[in-house]
Amino acid sequence: MSPTQKELYNKYNDVTIIDTTYNTNRFQMMLCIIAVVDNNYKSRIVATAIIDDETLNTYRWLFDTILTETGISPGIIFTDSDPSMIQSIKEIYVNTKHLLCIFHIDLNLRKKL
Repeated sequence: MSPTQKELYNKYNDVTIIDTTYNTNRFQMMLCIIAVVDNNYKSRIVATAIIDDETLNTYRWLFDTILTETGISPGIIFTDSDPSMIQSIKEIYVNTKHLLCIFHIDLNLRKKL
């Protein structure tokens, strides 16, 4: 996190959005983007990480690093339905409410219906 990103996270940590691209490059690695919603309802990127898998340990490392750097747990986190991400949020951010992203819910409904 840059100093500006840390400042944004400190100021606007009520609503956090986490999304991970999946194997969209030649290295088969993923880009995890963490964004917050500011007081003008705009998404602001506060952290990024290049990860090689979506395991529980990877997400534990990611969330623990952010918590160590900032000392702040988000109020609400929106994610897709990745079980490893959800479990690590429950372990690292014990007081944070987790919700599923409406985009991913809609995508899954369209696939299954």
